[in-house]
Amino acid sequence: MGVVNLHRKEGGHVHPDLGGQYHRILQNTANPELNFALQSENKDERKSAKDRLKELYLNEFKKDIKNDETYFSEFYKLSKLINKKMKNATKH
Repeated sequence: MGVVNLHRKEGGHVHPDLGGQYHRILQNTANPELNFALQSENKDERKSAKDRLKELYLNEFKKDIKNDETYFSEFYKLSKLINKKMKNATKH
C-alpha cells in the first residue's frame, strides 16, 4: 500500500524506485570488499560480510524512508473504507 513512485531524485540523479534493490546496489557498489568476502571459503568471513551488508542495507533504507502522513494517506483512506464495510457487514 502507498503511492507508487516511479522515479525518485537521489543525489541529483533520477533513478527508478527499485525499493530495497536500489539500496543493495548502492551498498554493494560502495563496499566491494564485503562482496568479495561473501565468496570466501571461510564460513565466519562470509557470515560477517553478510551481516555487515544487511546492516548497511537497513541503514540506507532508513535514511530514504518517508513515513509521514502524506505517504500513508491512501492507505488510511482504504483502511477507513474497509473498516466501515466490515462494521456494516456485521450488523446484519
